[in-house]
Amino acid sequence: MADSHLRVSVLRRQPVLALLPIPIALLALALTFLVAGTDTPRQIAPGSSLAGTGLLVTVVIAATLTLLVRAAGADGQMQKLGMVLTLLTSLIAWPMWTMGALPSLNGVRLAPTATAAMTLERLETSHASKSRTIYHWAYLTTTDASTPVRSGRYFVSDGAYARWSADGTRTVQLTYARGLLGAQVVLGIR
Repeated sequence: MADSHLRVSVLRRQPVLALLPIPIALLALALTFLVAGTDTPRQIAPGSSLAGTGLLVTVVIAATLTLLVRAAGADGQMQKLGMVLTLLTSLIAWPMWTMGALPSLNGVRLAPTATAAMTLERLETSHASKSRTIYHWAYLTTTDASTPVRSGRYFVSDGAYARWSADGTRTVQLTYARGLLGAQVVLGIR
C-alpha cells in the first residue's frame, strides 16, 4: 500500500517538474519588468542576438529540472518520459527567454552610446498578429563595415515612417549602445 502511494506521489510531481520551464520564463519576464521597468530599451540590432544566451539559460534550467525529475524516484520509463517532457517544454521556453526577459535585462545597463550612419533602402509595414495594429519597418544598410550594428530591418515609429516616406530621406543616424548581456541595443533612429 505504501509503495502504491509513493508511486502516485511521484507521478504527480514529475509532470509538474517537467512543465516548469515555461512558468519560470514567464516569472523571469515579470520580475525583469518589475525591476527594470517597461521603459528599458529592448530593441536588439540585427546581427546582434541573444539566442545563444537564451539557449544557455534554457539548457541550465532543463538540466536542473531533469536532475529533479530523476531524483523523484519513478521507474525508468517514467523518468524517460519526464526528461523528454522537460526537454520539450524547455525548448518551447527558449524563445520566451530570447525575446522576453533577456532583451529587457540587456537594456538595464548600457555602455556609452555611439551613432552610425545608415542608408535607408526601403520602408514597409506589417500587421501585428490577430490585430489591426500596424508596425513600421525600415531596411537600413550600414555605410561603415566596422560598426557593430549591421544592415537589416529596424522597427521605427509611425512618425518617422511618415516623415521619411514624405521627404524621401536616404540617410539616417542610428544611435546604439552595447547592453549588459553584450547585444547591441537600438536607442533611436533620426
